[in-house]
Amino acid sequence: MRFLEYETWRLKKDCPMDAYENMIETWFRYVVEKKKELFEEWVSAKYYTRCDHEGNPTGVFVMLFEYESLEGHHAYKSRKLRSYEVNDGVYAQYAANDPYQFFDLEHVEILCMQPLKTDFWFDYTEEKRAIEKANGVELRRFLEYETWRVAPDAVWEDYEKMIETWFTYVVEQKKALFDEWVSARYYQQCDKEGSPTGVYVMLFEYDSLEGHHAYKSRKLHSYALNDGVYATYASNDPYQFFDLDHVHIDCMQPLRTDLWFDYSKEKENKSLKMTEL
Repeated sequence: MRFLEYETWRLKKDCPMDAYENMIETWFRYVVEKKKELFEEWVSAKYYTRCDHEGNPTGVFVMLFEYESLEGHHAYKSRKLRSYEVNDGVYAQYAANDPYQFFDLEHVEILCMQPLKTDFWFDYTEEKRAIEKANGVELRRFLEYETWRVAPDAVWEDYEKMIETWFTYVVEQKKALFDEWVSARYYQQCDKEGSPTGVYVMLFEYDSLEGHHAYKSRKLHSYALNDGVYATYASNDPYQFFDLDHVHIDCMQPLRTDLWFDYSKEKENKSLKMTEL
């Protein structure tokens, strides 16, 4: 079971942007280069800028770190801290390459998450990129990071069933109603020991800012006309089980995707081979 850290930060007021951006690039390249030696428990790292609904940056940056498991996360963190304590130099270069030195420490936050119902997730990235390549374009993705708590009076079994129904419906009606969507992933927030906090997360990915707006406008127009096109979607929406006082949406756009790494397939193949043995 994967374990993720959703880290956000602002930069120091006197931070030279060129130096910060160079350090981000240096950090990614170093982590990829030293993956086998120092970062074997890592699965992926993806870098974003938080923005408003119109794509205007808010000054908050995001890194989504994925580890192979809670135990893998702890093993890596313990090994690194131990190296710092004994000053053996193993992670000295990592510390020198860490963009953390540019962060405003009063605006650093780390939230932990674990995936839920991964068998219902969908991801059309390869299909979307193939279409874009054929059309000679490369769209910039637009994401919503939505969090909520379940209403106190909600029937838990009904909520969980509705999550599954929602995923199934969106996949079935993808071409007809949700063509701008690229992926959706469902998580629960937890503490650093994996204990749930009661907060749930959906990470929605759209093919672009324009695609996000087109979908939202089309759905709202359908509701306004009461034409029934999105009526089934509304009835299958888990939103009806949310505590509306604890719903929040942050928007994000990707940065430096050319530097991202993702070893998911490699990890899955390794796990499959171990299972076969």
